[in-house]
Amino acid sequence: MKIRILLLLSLGLYAVHGVSNIKLPNLIMNNMVLQQRTKVLLWGKQEANERITITTSWNNKTYETSSNGSGEFEVQVETIEAGGPYTILFKNSKEEKLLKNVMLGEVWLCGGQSNMDISFRGLANQPVADALEHIMDSNYPNLRIYRVPRTFSFDVAEDIKGDWRVSNPNTAEIFSAIGFIFGRELHKQLNVPVGIILSAWGGSKVEAWMSKAKLAPYTEIKYAPEITNRNANRSPNLLFNAMINPLVKYKIKGALFYQGEGNTTNPSSYATLFPLMVEDWRERWKDNFPFYYVQLAPFGYHNMKWQSNGQEVARFREVQFNALKDIPNSYIVSTSDIGDEQTIHPPDKETVAKRLLYQVLATNYNYKSFEYNGPVYNRMEIVKNTVTVYFDHARYGLHDSRGEVKGFEIAGADKVFYPAQATIHRDPICIKLTADQVQNPVAVRYCFKNYFQGTLYNNYGLAAHPFRTDNW
Repeated sequence: MKIRILLLLSLGLYAVHGVSNIKLPNLIMNNMVLQQRTKVLLWGKQEANERITITTSWNNKTYETSSNGSGEFEVQVETIEAGGPYTILFKNSKEEKLLKNVMLGEVWLCGGQSNMDISFRGLANQPVADALEHIMDSNYPNLRIYRVPRTFSFDVAEDIKGDWRVSNPNTAEIFSAIGFIFGRELHKQLNVPVGIILSAWGGSKVEAWMSKAKLAPYTEIKYAPEITNRNANRSPNLLFNAMINPLVKYKIKGALFYQGEGNTTNPSSYATLFPLMVEDWRERWKDNFPFYYVQLAPFGYHNMKWQSNGQEVARFREVQFNALKDIPNSYIVSTSDIGDEQTIHPPDKETVAKRLLYQVLATNYNYKSFEYNGPVYNRMEIVKNTVTVYFDHARYGLHDSRGEVKGFEIAGADKVFYPAQATIHRDPICIKLTADQVQNPVAVRYCFKNYFQGTLYNNYGLAAHPFRTDNW
């Protein structure tokens, strides 16, 4: 009996001492990657008005602070050049908490809807191309991945339920295909640890990723009468509250975003809201981080009762491209050549991830020798029945992928467009367009339809962006 009482007492004492006094958010944990060569914030909770020290092993430096009346504490710590693994020791008068296997490197946020969210498992009858090859090429101990669970909240949340995982076939398989491939290739190029945070939800609207304060002036944007898991991703603020706000203290290098399908029915609204969303995020992070986003891929949109040769989403892509002027330090990736008429989820995620990578390397990591974007319309010249079109991001030349350039149309003053015969010239680098039905052309379009097959590239194999010269 005495033995049993002593055992119970000892278990009781263990339970008391085992209660965690220091509570860290689920981003601050074992296996995490912190942004290198900067100041990063570490934060948490403990008893009110209590002293706490934080010691970082990479510089053997100890920081001291105290919690406020609500028990919250935070401290900025300096990070050195990439490396690890390191430890971080949190210590107060009652407890020590040691974080292990912490790396210093590059941290990127991936956001958006299903095309960013899709893992290598794909969706029902919608596979990701070469999924097994990518899964087998995922054993990278210094690549760490973090998936924010899909959830929503009417109130602004401070924490999330997730964990940092070391990349391997088991963890990579269920992570964002685009996010993983981007992170893997960035890791290989820079030879430093990389952390990828994924916060995405299929079908989401841009307003779901924005704060209530930023949307306040736009009273026409309403909540659904009843919010459920089926429509929360299309309701204002709810994903920002639950899936973005808990991240904003965590230092990132930049953000990648693939979204828009949820807003295609209202391009004019998106033209306003999308730049505001980026502004909102930057204000919350207190950082003008670079922002990279993906233009919607070609698709038939028969689910919307639209036609493949319609222009509804062509106009939306135009809004996406024009947002470059309204979002400082932003970049857009063309997907004009990888769409699928029958699925809104193109199988080729590797091309998207690598095009994002090329832009990131060129604009953030001093890879200056190559073109990082596909050809972009610059200007046109009209002489008699011939239109000559010049492009940016094509300094070494243009080429077609199928033996001829398709997708160009020209029109006269009657505003009727006809397919154009296109020929590539090299001195100067340009494309000349003619059509028998148009003797006095005034306007040009390239791939300005819901679905098309882009065939124009620069010499680096990057696809041209769709465009039009008219505003009809």
